[in-house]
Amino acid sequence: MSREQVLEFVNFCHLVQEKGLVSGPGGNCSCRADDRNIMITPTGRSLESLTEEDVVVMDIDGRSAHKLKPSKEHALHRNCYAVRNDVRVVLHVHSVYSVALACLKDLDYACAAPVYTAGYAGRIGNLTTLPYFESGSAALADGVKQVIAQRNSVLLANHGLLTVGSSYEQALNLVEEVEANAQLFFILREQGRSLDEAKSGMRA
Repeated sequence: MSREQVLEFVNFCHLVQEKGLVSGPGGNCSCRADDRNIMITPTGRSLESLTEEDVVVMDIDGRSAHKLKPSKEHALHRNCYAVRNDVRVVLHVHSVYSVALACLKDLDYACAAPVYTAGYAGRIGNLTTLPYFESGSAALADGVKQVIAQRNSVLLANHGLLTVGSSYEQALNLVEEVEANAQLFFILREQGRSLDEAKSGMRA
């Protein structure tokens, strides 16, 4: 693992917080460093304050010699890499509209919000939501593993949003698309028309 890899990781974490997708010490991120190791953010540290020295290197079995403890969600991250060889980045955020969506009383766990645009349909589609599990729990990590085996994004009830990608850009783009669609949902509510409804209107 090179210093360039570590700096790229640190800069990405700073960018995530600059974009307002996390606040305080919330959220976490990891990146596959090589076949056996990942870089992951430490617990209790904000992404914007992360330095090179803070980046925890952990093997795929969860072992680390770093002075700082890894994010308590490290099992969740490791499960994503275990189930998908193509995943290089795992990003977990607490962005405002996505979290608001995840806290709705009448949330549809099979499709958290209507699909409004063709771009969102192609890249996100019907956003799956996991029931609430305690942060850092084996149940949460196992639930995420099952969903991420099939898709690149999952909403966590009363918690946040997780995306995976083959690059930093891909994982971040997915987060921003979900966040924008969630914002549309709260703006439109009963006045909104889904993509499927728009297509039906064209055929009528």
